Amino acid sequence: MITIADKKGCSRNATKEAVKFELDRFIGSKVAVVYTTIPLCRDGFHTAVSAAGNLECKDDEFYRVVSDDGNYAYFTTEDIRGLAIKVTRNNERAVIYIS
Repeated sequence: MITIADKKGCSRNATKEAVKFELDRFIGSKVAVVYTTIPLCRDGFHTAVSAAGNLECKDDEFYRVVSDDGNYAYFTTEDIRGLAIKVTRNNERAVIYIS
């Protein structure tokens, strides 16, 4: 199962279809994609790589986040292990955890 942490801080296990529904809301928006050795954790000093940029989708299956030539991530829903939806002042931002 995939974990979704919503804007209220509540976590739930979700199907890939539910994750895709949530993720598709962020197409065209700025998101962060994270690979980390500690599941669903961006804090601390452990192996982690992150790319931030606008989320794009091709063929309703393949996603990518590109900020420039050296900072990008390509993934599918099969790669997603978690999705955190963060709320800032007037908008939401997704943090996508992949393996």
